[in-house]
Amino acid sequence: MSTYTETLKLKLAWQAAFELRTCPDSDTLHVSEPDEHLKKHLAICHVCREKREMNTNERNAWKFMKDKFADITMKPGAGTEKQPGQIWTLKRELGAWREDGRFIKPPTVLLLEKIEGTSGWRVVQLYHDRLMMGDGDVALDERYGFAETWNCYSLKGDRLDKCLGTVKTEQLQQVLSASVTAFEPAPAGSILSFFRTMEIEVGSFMAVPAVAELMEEWEGAKEEVFELVPGLKLALDGAKGFVMDIAADTLDLLRSTFRPSLVLRGAATKPALPKLSDEQKKLIQEHCPVVPIEVKILEDTLMVTLKWIIGKPVDLPIFRIILNGAELSGYELNDTGRNMVIITCNNDLISNKSIQNVQLAECGKNITITIYC
Repeated sequence: MSTYTETLKLKLAWQAAFELRTCPDSDTLHVSEPDEHLKKHLAICHVCREKREMNTNERNAWKFMKDKFADITMKPGAGTEKQPGQIWTLKRELGAWREDGRFIKPPTVLLLEKIEGTSGWRVVQLYHDRLMMGDGDVALDERYGFAETWNCYSLKGDRLDKCLGTVKTEQLQQVLSASVTAFEPAPAGSILSFFRTMEIEVGSFMAVPAVAELMEEWEGAKEEVFELVPGLKLALDGAKGFVMDIAADTLDLLRSTFRPSLVLRGAATKPALPKLSDEQKKLIQEHCPVVPIEVKILEDTLMVTLKWIIGKPVDLPIFRIILNGAELSGYELNDTGRNMVIITCNNDLISNKSIQNVQLAECGKNITITIYC
């Protein structure tokens, strides 16, 4: 196949992906009177302008074709009990307008693991056309396309709609492994780079609405810890000026999407915790994870500040920093002694980058910090 043909196919695949993710569904598009959002979209999308100009018979013919295709390719799997490895659609009503005139439609996701203490799930976003695959993606069965292992996030369980089936156990393990493994970033300005930026935006758009509810559930789970650890609740209730300003729930920060504008702030007036047994300390550690509270770039220097919510372990983990798929080396670790560490790294790859997304993954005594710019 010629280079020209391959390039043309890739351009057409990107155009189809953009329309699939950012154009409104038929009911939203064909309202009798367009609202301001739809008017803005029609001004920038010739495809939707042409669709609105179709007569009723043409629209019905296309709807019939679409429904028949969906019946063949998207049959729900047996049973609805949620399990890791299942492929799920998201509820249609999660789709909504953005201020820039795009309508974000819900993607299909693969369930990776249940978020302990909540109804949430860590998921990875899927895309059907393998022409858009790059390094770090994992191919699934032909029916499901591939898993975007660089695009994992948390969703509340009630956002899931229909189960379409289950991937093989070895495929699930491959996705889990790839989600914490370095990969080659897409070339800047390439179609693949544009596609991945759009997909991360879609994932963030889906995850944000569930944040407050997941946080409430996590707070409920924390109450159970208070019952098991006498004195802990008293200590936390007396923490004057200790403000948690989180618009993404704690477990989301740990396991998936992090937005640098969201910060956890703690005043120095927080009192010391009561003396606890080793078993109690271990219990607290399991329920109070580490979160990134600040990630910034100053010229060619990356600074990452991590905070353990209650107690920092005596033996600090080994850290890995991955920037756009490339692992950075030679970082310096500053143990502040206040449940926080500051990681500083100098590298030409960092220079004048703008942080778009940060992911934090824990595995025993290892923590992997994945940053996308």
